[in-house]
Order: sequence, then C-alpha cells, then structure tokens
Amino acid sequence: MTVKLSARALRDVETRVQYLLRQSLEAAEDFIAQLDASFAHLLAHPRAGRTLHLKGRRAPVRRWNIPPMFILYDLRDDVLYVVRVRHGARRSLAVQR
Repeated sequence: MTVKLSARALRDVETRVQYLLRQSLEAAEDFIAQLDASFAHLLAHPRAGRTLHLKGRRAPVRRWNIPPMFILYDLRDDVLYVVRVRHGARRSLAVQR
C-alpha cells in the first residue's frame, strides 16, 4: 500500500508548514514527523480512522486525528489517498447522515 496526497492536501500541508516555519523550524519539523508517523500507522491499519461523509462527495472518507490537525483519507485499491489535511478549528466539511 502507498500514500498519495491530493493537490488540495498538498496545499494544506504546505500552508501549515509555512505557518509553522514563521513560528519555529522545530515546530514545522515536528508537524512533518507527526504526518509521517500517522501515514505509517494508517498504512499498517488503513481502517483505523472513523468514517464520515463529506459535502459534495458520494463515497465516505475516514478521519485520523493528529491534534490540532486531522487527515481525511480514502482507501482506493492499494492506495491510501489523502483528501485533505485540516486544522480542527476550521469549519467542518462533514454532513450528517
């Protein structure tokens, strides 16, 4: 299984890293290390995140928390596809079902 990030997820990560770099290099490095550890965990346990439905998307996704951020991902064949990497304080993308 491999990890693939959507264009939006890549922008999310880049935006977060740029923000953290204004705080400190260590904070940005810690975030990247948390992402790497989360991806490794999800590759080993791809169904670990809780399932939810996003606005404008038919197929459900899974959510994995790495406070204060979270990863929204989908399983496609042998790929862990990262849809978004968002801050928990941002407006929710989920819909009630």
